[in-house]
Amino acid sequence: MLRQSIASAWRAPIRTSAETLLSCQTNRQSVWPQNPVRRLASLRATYVARRMVCKVSSEDAAKELDVALKDAITRIWPKVPGVLAIERFVCTKDWDYTITIRFEHHDALNEFLESSVMKHELYPHLRQFSHLFVGGMKGVQWQNFAVERML
Repeated sequence: MLRQSIASAWRAPIRTSAETLLSCQTNRQSVWPQNPVRRLASLRATYVARRMVCKVSSEDAAKELDVALKDAITRIWPKVPGVLAIERFVCTKDWDYTITIRFEHHDALNEFLESSVMKHELYPHLRQFSHLFVGGMKGVQWQNFAVERML
């Protein structure tokens, strides 16, 4: 029954308005944005997330980036309060590489964006691997999301 309802919902036309869409603040800059995350009082959010999307040049590049990510998770990310989870997604057809960092709340994400850990440790760590991204650092896109868990 659940499978049928999910399948029918998937095929149903999407009817949304600006008030009902999950918040998506897009930043198409190659560096971390200077503007903090906006609070959207009309939208419910279980947590907030920051997502990095890029293309990598090959499977070897994805593997090398995985090693760098795991290194950052053990050495740098423990210094950032409010992190709930870090997830990595790879599309092996197109070599799209996505990292999502989930934060407890808006304040935790804002504090992270303004922190010295982000500016002096994580960003330089990421720049070391910019040769793996198609387009270098200009090929990296960042987005912030207000996320409501629904199932």
